[in-house]
Amino acid sequence: MRKCIVLSVLFVVVLLGGCQSKTDESILSQQSGDIKEVKLADFIGLDAFNENFDKEYTKTEDIDVFKKGFQQAEEKKYDIEKYDYNIKITLSDGTDRDLHLTKNDQDEIVLKYIGDSTDTYVIDPKHSSEIIKLIY
Repeated sequence: MRKCIVLSVLFVVVLLGGCQSKTDESILSQQSGDIKEVKLADFIGLDAFNENFDKEYTKTEDIDVFKKGFQQAEEKKYDIEKYDYNIKITLSDGTDRDLHLTKNDQDEIVLKYIGDSTDTYVIDPKHSSEIIKLIY
């Protein structure tokens, strides 16, 4: 009887653990492997989107720079009123993600989804420096 109870409890713990979502992995990081194209336009205002793109990245080596940075981006609270760019990320399934992008005083890239989200994501200095070389 005791074995049955222990096994039942263990089963429930494993089942609940398997149902947990990956909270430590951001949506940005989850989608970064599917990036097909990245476009940049000048920032015009919070939660507004400028579609006059003046930079476009489709080469594999350029896309890889963005992918590597986005994959390790961490969600952090950051209060920014003015960004440098609007960025449109096109995924391989044809869907788009629109974000604001800037670099902070520590030369880290800070990203925020355009719209209702207040979440900001920060890319570490190593990966940020690669993105900065590419876009600034």
